Amino acid sequence: MSRLLYTALLVVAIGYVVQRLRVRHYSICREKAEEQYDFIIVGAGTTGSVIASRISEITHIKVLLLEAGEEDSPNFLISTPTLVTALQAQSTDWKYRTVPQKTACHSLNDNVAFWPRGKVLGGSSSINYMVYARGSRYDYDAWELYGATGWGFDNVESNFKKAEQVILKPNEDSSLGKDGPLKMETGFINKATEWFVEAGIDIGYKLFDYNAGTGDGFSVAKHTLKDGARQSASLSYLHSVAHERPNLHIISGAHVQKILFNKEKDVPKAVGVEYVKNGDTFKVMASKEVIVSGGAIGTPHLLLVSGIGPKKQLEDFKVDVVADLPGVGSNLQDHPFVPVGFSSEYNNITESVMNWWTILSPKNILSYLYDGSGPLGTPTIEGIALLNLSSKLEADKPLDWPDIHFIMQALQWNVKSKMHLDTLMTNFNFKESILKETIEIGQEKWSDFNILLALSHPHSRGSITLNSPDINVHPAIDPRYLEDERDMKIILKAFKVLEKLEESETYKSLGIKMSIAHSECESTTEIRSDAYYECVARFFTLTEYHPCCTAKMGRSDDVMAVTDPRLRVYKVTGLRLTDASVWPTITSANTQAPCYMVGEKAADMIKQDWNL
Repeated sequence: MSRLLYTALLVVAIGYVVQRLRVRHYSICREKAEEQYDFIIVGAGTTGSVIASRISEITHIKVLLLEAGEEDSPNFLISTPTLVTALQAQSTDWKYRTVPQKTACHSLNDNVAFWPRGKVLGGSSSINYMVYARGSRYDYDAWELYGATGWGFDNVESNFKKAEQVILKPNEDSSLGKDGPLKMETGFINKATEWFVEAGIDIGYKLFDYNAGTGDGFSVAKHTLKDGARQSASLSYLHSVAHERPNLHIISGAHVQKILFNKEKDVPKAVGVEYVKNGDTFKVMASKEVIVSGGAIGTPHLLLVSGIGPKKQLEDFKVDVVADLPGVGSNLQDHPFVPVGFSSEYNNITESVMNWWTILSPKNILSYLYDGSGPLGTPTIEGIALLNLSSKLEADKPLDWPDIHFIMQALQWNVKSKMHLDTLMTNFNFKESILKETIEIGQEKWSDFNILLALSHPHSRGSITLNSPDINVHPAIDPRYLEDERDMKIILKAFKVLEKLEESETYKSLGIKMSIAHSECESTTEIRSDAYYECVARFFTLTEYHPCCTAKMGRSDDVMAVTDPRLRVYKVTGLRLTDASVWPTITSANTQAPCYMVGEKAADMIKQDWNL
């Protein structure tokens, strides 16, 4: 075992011991709930943490926040950005799996994609790659067109800013807010990310503020970081206030089994929840509302096992029907991406990009421990481009939003490194034979860095359905990746942009070219033809971890709408949904930022509706 690996393991061991010794001091959770609260919030993820913090500002209002996962702090794996991959397939992850995909994911075992979601205080904001991207203003204007009255960009911009506290470098400007609790900044930037932005400018795109809401172009990314440490929803909204608010009770390890309803009235009313902690079952009641913030998978799953959803599906699983709402679990959307490798023919360039050996060098470890600087302070996802490649008429889109986003991952995929090989198989479910094929043809690395080619607004729609009436059995997740042929047309256009990047002055001077060779595609199609790119896209389809839209808000005459625009569930009372499940359509880029916005807006609505 190398001295480098010994050093890394020693740091891990020390960090683990220290965090366990300090966890009791940092705990913001309690063991037991009281019998009744004004509001019960299910899920302490991004939006749930925001809402719990904002509602508990009203000192006479009692709030209970229930989280199925463990506490998040202190945990150096969560706080250290580069170690993000170590949080997947662990106790902090729900470990969801899709059903086998018919038209995509062919490089994955059984065509099954792994879908990590945060099972920890802070939810997915504690395990994600921390990119903060509002998306396009047209994303929200489209929501309003689809029946989400009051959710246009001009209505929600203030909710974004209420959450944001951007930390700017000298001479840096931003459209982001500056006074919110959620800190964000531009962290460590690798050379490969600088080349990505320069190449984009070379081919005619602008360097632009991608959070301003309009335009397209290239940029370095903003992350929810401060001084090289993750800023999650729990850290920003809960840890900062929990000890000062006796009216806010937080319980971790509390998995809600079902929502309780009073069915004696004409319209069923949500009155509480049943949850399990340490093997014991508890019931707790809500005098005002039950607020479900379980995410795009957890929220429809809880609704279904509680009797809210398509009547036939509920009856098939012998679940008592509380409300027949066919939209529950439908309309599933995600950002599928294709990892496109880029490599340089020059060794001196290769040596300047990041790999795990350089990241975990003693020098970088000490630098990070000292002041949070260096490559350990980056999640490796450092650059972003939003591109509009088609007209409204051509792409069948309601407004002129971006079709594609590129994400720049400044990390070498080295398949001869056992650690990296194991990560690719454990986190993505890659077939071992696919990765070993790269080794067998004499390549030490898959790529020097990757540009993730992601669909911003896929036309394909999936579903969340029951596998069992028991909530402890994961639901069937079927994103139906690339089943709509319109998605492939956009992907092919995006590959042409990558070809232009390859021919840019910046990349040509550095000897950087696409490295997307795959024997199966080469044997059946002409390399770099449309058929070849389609083969590659269907083979290497992965999730960008952005599921949404499975319990959408809309007008009362929309049979597939689950909530009204104030996020109150139709056909029942006392129940509100507050997470990415309520979006009518997916946003143009990473979905963390709009989750914070939804939390802020939902908290305002709840206060207004209850005159708080």
